[in-house]
Amino acid sequence: MGNSYLDVKRIKAIVRQTNPYRGSDNRYPLLERKYGHKHFLVDKDSNGETIYRIMYGYVSSWEELTQQQYDAYKALPNLPTNSRLTDHSYDCSDGSGRVERYHLVTTIPNEMGIVREDNTFEYTSKAYHQGDNNFMSQVLRVEQRASKAHGGLILITHNKGWQLNKDNVKGMHPVFKGLRIHLDTLLPHHSCDYKITSNKVSRKDGKEFLKKYQDFYMVCETMMSVMLPESFIELAVELITNKAHLAFDSYYIPQPDINKLIDLAHENMNDSPIDSLVMFGVAYDVDRIWQRLRKHTNKGHYYYTELDLNSFFQSAKRKINKGIYKDNPSVLKQVEHKQGEYYPSSEWGIYITVNDLPVEQYN
Repeated sequence: MGNSYLDVKRIKAIVRQTNPYRGSDNRYPLLERKYGHKHFLVDKDSNGETIYRIMYGYVSSWEELTQQQYDAYKALPNLPTNSRLTDHSYDCSDGSGRVERYHLVTTIPNEMGIVREDNTFEYTSKAYHQGDNNFMSQVLRVEQRASKAHGGLILITHNKGWQLNKDNVKGMHPVFKGLRIHLDTLLPHHSCDYKITSNKVSRKDGKEFLKKYQDFYMVCETMMSVMLPESFIELAVELITNKAHLAFDSYYIPQPDINKLIDLAHENMNDSPIDSLVMFGVAYDVDRIWQRLRKHTNKGHYYYTELDLNSFFQSAKRKINKGIYKDNPSVLKQVEHKQGEYYPSSEWGIYITVNDLPVEQYN
């Protein structure tokens, strides 16, 4: 890891050796002066200690106004240079008439975090998007990225390569609001000494729990092995149309229809296993089955290779098992991970606490 561009000694040197931007006495360039959207502000915290607010780009807030407030702002000779008024109108979908809406839009620099005198950096932003993560990776000289499989935003130092696995990762932290790290070591400050745990399926409990579904899977696999893809598609269309009473009008299957199909699938597991599998498969959209059905009913016009029923069955089985585990948390166990080290992905939940209180990882 190279020296961070946020190192407090470097920032202090900029303040000593560089003039602030014109019109300000505390706004300094963080990198080259021509990149004015990458700057820092010298400020004081609530205790009177000097801090350095790291800024990247700008964010806008929208305050809705009444027509009277809008007219009052419009009557002012000048608005602040970072504010503007907007008004727009639209027709209500229920036919009740036309609506006028008014807003005051205020644009301010986007704060990434705070550098303190002890050479720590504290995350303070409401959110970090792709551009923000690229900027943070640049100035921290490590990688910051979003990984849904690891709970959200993470900070990584690499041993080798860029893949996210135990061999390639030297150090790793979940990033949450208030996380404060030492810039020379990337270790957390004592004020945010966090614990991280994740859920994992207990092999023993999970296997025992799934025993009652063995007959269902065996019957479905046997029937699928002798069925033709076209026959399967026709059966699916018939079930979705006549049993679930759904249409194929939407490009994506609506969530209420997904819930309905899952409920019907559970109800039919014993009496009509193959019907149940079809409804599970459509609900989870295994192998883009929803689009295949739309094409078959002339609702869509997309080309797909022939459906592989063995692959469909195996994929559906995994998705069904996953849904069963989510609905029955008794088969899950919590695993605690060592702070600052690589932790594996988890589709069952990752939890972070600071001083025994839960904190929310950035998305």
